[in-house]
Amino acid sequence: MSAALPPDENRAVSLLLCFWIPFPFTVGLVVTRFYCRGMRKDLGYDDWTILVAWMLYTAATAMSTAMELRGGARHVAYLSAEEILYIGKMQIINQFPAALSAMCGKISVALFIMRISGRTSKWRRWFLTVHIVLYFCLTVLSLCILIGQCKPVQALWDMSLRTSGQATCLDARINTDITMLQSAFGAYLDFVLALLPLSFIVDLKVSLRKRIVLFCILSLGIVAGVCACIKTSEFIPATGGTDPTWDGYALYLWAFLEIPLVIIAACIPPSKPIWDFLVKGQPIRPSSNHSSSNYTGTGSGSTGSYRIGFVKTSVRAQKSHHKHAAKRISGRGADDGVNLIVHGGKGGAAKNNIQQTVLITQTSRERGSPRQSETSVESPV
Repeated sequence: MSAALPPDENRAVSLLLCFWIPFPFTVGLVVTRFYCRGMRKDLGYDDWTILVAWMLYTAATAMSTAMELRGGARHVAYLSAEEILYIGKMQIINQFPAALSAMCGKISVALFIMRISGRTSKWRRWFLTVHIVLYFCLTVLSLCILIGQCKPVQALWDMSLRTSGQATCLDARINTDITMLQSAFGAYLDFVLALLPLSFIVDLKVSLRKRIVLFCILSLGIVAGVCACIKTSEFIPATGGTDPTWDGYALYLWAFLEIPLVIIAACIPPSKPIWDFLVKGQPIRPSSNHSSSNYTGTGSGSTGSYRIGFVKTSVRAQKSHHKHAAKRISGRGADDGVNLIVHGGKGGAAKNNIQQTVLITQTSRERGSPRQSETSVESPV
């Protein structure tokens, strides 16, 4: 007596909503990021990497949509042989842009952290570099095993080749274990990238409120890490059953929540200048002095306007043998919400002193005769 068939349900609608609701947010934030960085003439490797991640995410979303419209979220018992072959093939191909998109998104976040922490923190750069290289190697290894586990490759989606003995394949558990390892490391990396900024935010010479806001902005990747953890837990149920189209629902759901969240979390901090422009009226493009604020005041017998601009920044490192090495870096305006990072030593002694030279220009009018004076003030930050 044959077993009763499951109900003919289609969960494609919920998956399509999961695919496309975050999509316009990623488009808006990527465009905003490039607009802000382009206006400041400050595009970097992290920007181009996130653009690649978004393009791969778009391709993966389009392929997943085509797959779901052909029955990718129904029970396999109600699918034709042609639909089963099509969905199986799309599932294999779609893993490439999806995995590479998540990888590029995390690499972009790591490059951004390196960028804002500067060259004063070598251990963070090495720490992030090692993690990026490991994650890259795991991703490439996972995809190579995926595509090379069967010979011919058509046996990956055509099970008749396996049952008829026309194909030879590795043990399926090898691919599952490597993929789970790669996914678990990606989840761990999400948390690392979200929490690492805390190590230098605590040293910023700004108010506690600003430090908390900055940390919350930079730690949005925690949500993506939670999605990655749940996604990893869904690999066994998705690959161990006899109804792959139905059992893979949760895996696709969490995988396509993680990727846009990584892109969104990566794009919010560099898009902060547009928020400052809309809320505070601060210009997106820095002035000729790279960053300026205008104030107007009155005094006895004179009126004047003041403009304070950050002109140059120098980093001075003090060594134990009392030799001083100074490194000049180009002065820039406020970038990504982080201006200066100060690392204090034990007992209140500063190991690295970051000093900032401020040019104050005053234009005064006394008794009808204009006068302009400039004062250069160098003070420790």
